[in-house]
Amino acid sequence: MGFLDIFRKKTPKVTHSDMPEPYYASEHILRNITDDGKLQIDYIEKPDFKKDYDSTRLVLETIPENINGYRVYTGKVSWYNQKDAIMLDGNDSRHIGLTVRMAVEPNLLRTNDEYVSWVMKGLLNKNRVYAYHERGLIDNPDVPCGNYVGGIEVNADGSFKKVFDNFTGTYVHNMPAVRQVRAQYQERKRIEKAKQARIEELNKELHDLDSLYSDARF
Repeated sequence: MGFLDIFRKKTPKVTHSDMPEPYYASEHILRNITDDGKLQIDYIEKPDFKKDYDSTRLVLETIPENINGYRVYTGKVSWYNQKDAIMLDGNDSRHIGLTVRMAVEPNLLRTNDEYVSWVMKGLLNKNRVYAYHERGLIDNPDVPCGNYVGGIEVNADGSFKKVFDNFTGTYVHNMPAVRQVRAQYQERKRIEKAKQARIEELNKELHDLDSLYSDARF
């Protein structure tokens, strides 16, 4: 590198797409298959100022677990706004989400828009999913669930209903992988609490020293 090179500005690395995606002003569903064969659904809602997102993305694993007679699928759900930036490295709101387990029918997700609406708005509402995840991080919550959020069933007349199977919730809550995540989370919280307590202790010591210094001056 020459001497003058150190004064030259480097070309900034582009980490987002300059090509905007189509904007949908009304409810819309986009279905895709990911490179590794998973079903991806983007559910775009009408703008609502009460929510901090207008779109929900679900990427569903292809093989379910059979728990208490339910076919429980693992998926990753994320919430974003259509106008959010899209990062080339995938570090954006469309791709950063939470892992959930749920009893759903992939075939209906592929073909039935009303079913998709029930799943995305009823089952995967952001506040609802976070509430279940918070319970999943507690050893003995009122409703054991791990990262299981329930399911959508088809009634005899073809309508849909939201269900939560307590056995499945308890089973998932006590799965080794879920217990490990819970233990890691609790350990992080314990360390954070200890650090905060130490900071408060040091602040008190500094305050006491300052008081002694002030008293000595007067």
